[in-house]
Amino acid sequence: MAHEISLSHEQIKKMARELQNGFTVYLNQDTGEYQALSDPEQWSLQGDFRTDAHRRITDHWDRYIIITSMESWEIFEVMEEFIFQVDEKFHFNLLEAMYRQNPLENFQYLVESSEYRDEWLEFSHMRHVKYIKDNLKSAGVSFENEES
Repeated sequence: MAHEISLSHEQIKKMARELQNGFTVYLNQDTGEYQALSDPEQWSLQGDFRTDAHRRITDHWDRYIIITSMESWEIFEVMEEFIFQVDEKFHFNLLEAMYRQNPLENFQYLVESSEYRDEWLEFSHMRHVKYIKDNLKSAGVSFENEES
């Protein structure tokens, strides 16, 4: 089912940032507005919602497209793609880190303390933008075609 909303590249980039920060994005199909909410922290011990935003969304699930963070295997694939963007020595350091216990943490630690930090952040963000676009396409939502 195609939706009448259209999103700008800037909106998609903002949604990607929210996902990277661990939030879930709830896109209202009627208005094109989105909310980024941190699900686990929004529940009370009794299972009740703590925010009005959650209540508005759950009262109308059928009006929302829900985009959750990438699964760990998807993040792992992004990391695997990135290791081909770095020099050979660092490539092998990252590869080794990825195949030990806690691969996501090991990778993140090495990249964050390297000269490739900014390149990783940009690369990861662009993959999150693509992830958002793929989710929107599968839900029938259109968006502006822009590069970057």
